[in-house]
Amino acid sequence: MIGISTVWCSKLIEDGKELLEALSPLPFSALELDYRISETAFKDIKNSLKRDWRVLSIHNYFPRPDSIPLAKASADMFLLSNPDKEERLLAVKATIRSMEIANDLEAQAVVVHLGRVEMEDEFSKWKELYLSGQLENEREFIETKLNERKERAKKYLDAALLSLDKLLPKAERLGVKIGIENRYYFHEIPNYEEVRLVLETFSGAPLGYWHDVGHAEVLSRLGICPHERWLKDYGNHLLGTHIHDVKDLDDHRAPGQGTVNFSKIIPYLKRASIKIFEIHPKSTAQQIEAAVDYLKEEGLE
Repeated sequence: MIGISTVWCSKLIEDGKELLEALSPLPFSALELDYRISETAFKDIKNSLKRDWRVLSIHNYFPRPDSIPLAKASADMFLLSNPDKEERLLAVKATIRSMEIANDLEAQAVVVHLGRVEMEDEFSKWKELYLSGQLENEREFIETKLNERKERAKKYLDAALLSLDKLLPKAERLGVKIGIENRYYFHEIPNYEEVRLVLETFSGAPLGYWHDVGHAEVLSRLGICPHERWLKDYGNHLLGTHIHDVKDLDDHRAPGQGTVNFSKIIPYLKRASIKIFEIHPKSTAQQIEAAVDYLKEEGLE
């Protein structure tokens, strides 16, 4: 089933009822609730969500505590990869809260960021090299950064696995699946190889791979991992997908407003039981409506 993330409105509209009113004209009857929605707004719309919408997924951490201003809302507000046990358990506790709400709303999945490897990513330089067409001449820089990530990763990845070990039994009891999302920045967890480790470590658990189209496209353009490789190798574990387009390295655009080759990846995306348009306010309602028609013509259902 295809739905839309509330992120299209939640950056601009804090009132819950106004947010749902803004989404209503779009050609969707299903939602993913994102982490920018406040506790108060969620309380105001909870009954409407159960009555008028189908909630397919929830993006961790949901809802945003009222004490956290909208400008500081983040899916990395807590880090499941934090080596500090007390800090990590705060992330686990907040994720359990998201899973409990998913259970209450009969959502199928909670989309989770596993954290990051703490390092200087130098993304601004990476972006500059790409935009200037010099990236292919800087393979040494790329390999140096990837090797640094590899050397630093273990304690952060181990912490993320410990978090999942705590979360998955609870997810099993709640009847909710955890979607492990591929990320935008190369130092975030999981990278391509780490997805395999997570899936193998927790084989049989209520967990799957969540493919973010824009993130995979950016990593492909930066020479880190070909886009289709994620889908070819982890397609059998594909739980859900965030669908959006990319212009240069700017993602979260409505499909058709960038240069992603959707015809190549739609055969894989069709396997996902949950398909979410994760579009930022930079795209208009008309562009989103056109995107739905465009992807349906390409075979997305």
